[in-house]
Amino acid sequence: ANGHPEGSPFEHYGPIQSGEAIRYASEIVEFVRAHLA
Repeated sequence: ANGHPEGSPFEHYGPIQSGEAIRYASEIVEFVRAHLA
């Protein structure tokens, strides 16, 4: 389940959204690392 009623995720998201998602994920990982250290 990808949250869209039909179609593959790549049909709804492009390179800009992918880059933003990677940056947000990196920020989350750094936040968690800082709080677990």
